[in-house]
Amino acid sequence: MASLNKDAAAFFARYEGVEAPDWSTASDLTRMGVESMAAEQTLGRVLRSHGVVRLTGPAVDANSARMDGAGELLTKLQKLVTALGASMEGSKSQVGSLAERFRSATQLRLLAGTAPGSVMLFVVPEAAPAEELYPTGEVPLVDDQRPLVDRSADALIDVLSEASSPAADSVALGREIDDYGARVAAGIKGLASAVLDSGIELEWSWAVPNQNRRTARLSMGTARWLGELVAGQSLDVEPVQLVGTLRTISDHSAWELRTDAEETVRIKRGDIPDAVTSSLWIGQRVRVDAELAMHVSPGGIERPEYTAIEVTSLDELPPPPSPRLLEARARKTEEPKAIGPAPSDEA
Repeated sequence: MASLNKDAAAFFARYEGVEAPDWSTASDLTRMGVESMAAEQTLGRVLRSHGVVRLTGPAVDANSARMDGAGELLTKLQKLVTALGASMEGSKSQVGSLAERFRSATQLRLLAGTAPGSVMLFVVPEAAPAEELYPTGEVPLVDDQRPLVDRSADALIDVLSEASSPAADSVALGREIDDYGARVAAGIKGLASAVLDSGIELEWSWAVPNQNRRTARLSMGTARWLGELVAGQSLDVEPVQLVGTLRTISDHSAWELRTDAEETVRIKRGDIPDAVTSSLWIGQRVRVDAELAMHVSPGGIERPEYTAIEVTSLDELPPPPSPRLLEARARKTEEPKAIGPAPSDEA
């Protein structure tokens, strides 16, 4: 038996330092072989990546799932992939719409299929890699570029894998999500809510040509924990500054501000003191430091929700009262005229 152990040790020592194969299933090996042969015939990245969205969970019956729940889940998934891509290109804020180049570079197309006990939806990028990587048609000799959709899909797998880990670190994951910005945090929270509301669990896979497929899962339990993480650390809330003219002021309802960008926004008063509110006037130019969060209605419509933190006047003094207002005040302060007794009915 001692000689057998020595032989085994010698066998394994022979392969010390050899890299592990970059595939885990027979289908991966077959796909990578075909892709490798195709890549040898072309210059630059031509083949598209592809992904699989597998829907399971208590709300999936055999190969069927409710259309509204699955549709909401896929919509949230697409928005999160786009938000991740935009964040990696420097666009992290929830303010305003995303540039079309981010949307087109991360837009996914759906191909449907089924698997026992689940619903499988195959997705591919709408844009060909060459459109993004080689817009002028010139391919570099050393090409290590990756399409934005690949980077975004991988980032989503990283987040879901870390959240699904048995020893998930909420502090580290919260910091990572915060680095992506409030738009991504809101997207993660929205996807988690869609899983909980629909009862459909999500498995997200992504395969890059000549590379192994990566997979991550978002279960009901992980979705609940991830949503609580984002909400508990206010990761989907971002500070903003608004400059404009006050159109309404109230001590019990939202204010209206006409911004310098010609937009009318409603701002919750928040913790602004009464003394500050009473010092404001309609038509006053102000700077409002506020917190922005996206509110999602039951119908799925998103709208920005601002809450004031501090208000700074940009006008030194309120405007003088108009002559009409002065006349009204004067009439109100005049001594009331004496009125004689009512005429008797006996006359």
